[in-house]
Amino acid sequence: MTLQDKFAATRKELAAKLIEREIEIDLALTAIACKEHFVMVGPAGVAKSLLCDAILGWLDGPTFSRLFSKFTQPEEVFGSPTIIKETLSDGSSRTRIAGTDTKGMLPEAVLAFTDELFNGSSAVLNTTLKLLNERTFVNDGGVLKCPLWTAFAGSNLWPNAHDGGKELEALFDRFILRKEVRPIGSESGRDRLIWVDNHTPSLSTRITPEELWATYAEVSFLTWTDDAKEAFMEILRTTRKEGIVPGDRRSKKSRQVAQAYAWVDGADQVTPEHLEILTHTLWVDPAEQPQKLATIVSKIASPVGLQLNGLRIEAEQIISSVDVKDVGEVIGACGKLSEIAKQLAKIDHPRAKSAHEHVASAVQKLKLQAVSAV
Repeated sequence: MTLQDKFAATRKELAAKLIEREIEIDLALTAIACKEHFVMVGPAGVAKSLLCDAILGWLDGPTFSRLFSKFTQPEEVFGSPTIIKETLSDGSSRTRIAGTDTKGMLPEAVLAFTDELFNGSSAVLNTTLKLLNERTFVNDGGVLKCPLWTAFAGSNLWPNAHDGGKELEALFDRFILRKEVRPIGSESGRDRLIWVDNHTPSLSTRITPEELWATYAEVSFLTWTDDAKEAFMEILRTTRKEGIVPGDRRSKKSRQVAQAYAWVDGADQVTPEHLEILTHTLWVDPAEQPQKLATIVSKIASPVGLQLNGLRIEAEQIISSVDVKDVGEVIGACGKLSEIAKQLAKIDHPRAKSAHEHVASAVQKLKLQAVSAV
């Protein structure tokens, strides 16, 4: 099994259990493929922890997971102080702190899940920032090189909604990939949630730290089509014109993210369609910029993807608003949905097939509900 095959199997197995979390799964695997960090922000109970726990369990190596709060102490994250007793020349003795015992803690983890990280105290966050950025930890006066590959973070709120939001900006910037996670939106997804009991992913493979390095090497050698290069630069130009100005580091790292996403997607080249991932890297302010950026990227890199998203949104609006007790309304809704299904069937896009199946299934379900209501 090649590394791409292993990632593909994990991608499929995660999606089979986690409802409407395909994008989050792709972002998590992309973060691993390019050795970057990924944060998800959304209300409790939207499977942020479930996804991260599954991916940490995928690693055949050291991991770390902790729920942060303002009361979290440094020793809960970095390890407890090592206290030694010394005998002095005059025969007396003293005790002193000789560094930190980092075994099983964040400085020794390859993958980490820092849940509600932005709630942490300054004493914890300042050290975490250095570890995320430089992969180092100062211990007993020496600098320890940390094996941290990718850190995942979950939060209920964006950093600017916390007290001291300005102080969190530097930490937030270390998470190159960012995603707002919303509750399940479709009727079929809610049905699965309610009536299927087990939503915990079961992964058939493991991945080692050595394989992570091999993955990173494969990603680094992935080439770009000329169209993709041109689209990438046009996206950067257009975002700046629209007032979205990512830092130089974020712009540079976004190129590697696009390569990693193409690799995770099973491609041997980066094409314009793979640049959709940039909707989760290039924005700065979470208030309005993500949606504005998504429109820019879709128009430039994936107009087909933009059409697909529009049809999916239209279908969901029809499904959620129809009154199944009104036969005439159901007939009208089914007609509209059938037309959307025909349009989806003609779209050549990786997510078009599942969207078509979802809409076609909704038509059948509406008909059955209408019959039952008569």
